[in-house]
Amino acid sequence: MSLHNRIDVAILGAVLQEVVPFFSFIHENDRSFHFRGETLRIGTCNNLGLLIGTTGLGKVNAAITTAAILERFPVSQVWNVGCAGSYAGGPLRMGDVLISQEALCGDEGILTQNGPLSAESIGIPIFIHAERAVFDRIPLNQSPTVQRLHTLTPPGEYHLPPDGPPALSRRAGSSKPQEAQSTSEGQATPQTRCVNVGGVQVGKEAEHRRSFRVAYGPSLTVGMVSGDPAVADERFQKYGAFAENMEGSAVAQTCFRFDVPMTECRGISNIAGDRCKKNWRMETAMAHCQGIVAIWLTAHMAWLAAGDS
Repeated sequence: MSLHNRIDVAILGAVLQEVVPFFSFIHENDRSFHFRGETLRIGTCNNLGLLIGTTGLGKVNAAITTAAILERFPVSQVWNVGCAGSYAGGPLRMGDVLISQEALCGDEGILTQNGPLSAESIGIPIFIHAERAVFDRIPLNQSPTVQRLHTLTPPGEYHLPPDGPPALSRRAGSSKPQEAQSTSEGQATPQTRCVNVGGVQVGKEAEHRRSFRVAYGPSLTVGMVSGDPAVADERFQKYGAFAENMEGSAVAQTCFRFDVPMTECRGISNIAGDRCKKNWRMETAMAHCQGIVAIWLTAHMAWLAAGDS
């Protein structure tokens, strides 16, 4: 695939462990290369142009790389993926998936001895979009493109089958559209096999929960993650976010600047404030995140084939 051809979806995560599970979605014209210090792969999946790559850790890296990608490549939309730490007082547990409705900025504003104040206290927005001033809460569910994706994966219980074709099925509630139910060969579906790229192993058969919940809600982006439960609880009480990460608001802000639709899908790998990685479930979180993204990609391919992209 030429670098100048159409890229329907850019799937971006901070580090290799968060994007390697998605490399298997590229079936044809696969090309891997370094770009601005990060790893990108470009190719196609049933005529759907994909770019999958890393942005680097943290807000600065995420904003720089996302901006460079959007300047260089004809990207139609961005899906920010990866792991997140959920707040113990919130509704999510390890293995669940959060689809962000808002990206909250945890470091912008005024810091006082009583805690941070909103950036609105300064009176200067971080950007203006559609004549609306945005301070520290970036809406991620207003684009019709994003809304259409989200209808495919309503909140509720999901199940990743342990046997047979690597497919995702919804257990309860309303069923998803027909095009997202297909598990035929060649379509993007959750992978249960181990993928090894650069010594990083991800995508193994989930060892813990095969069932998980999908929730929609706010995610908090911070420069420094919670280092203990007390800090995590303070952040939860302050912002009411479901989970925290280190890149989401930066990717979102960049995409707004470029007028490119963006959504964020993150698997819960740990409880915020617990820094003991023996307790984390990154592979499970990424397998479930991948399963949700697979539904979106499968539907996107069907829409493209029908001329309704």
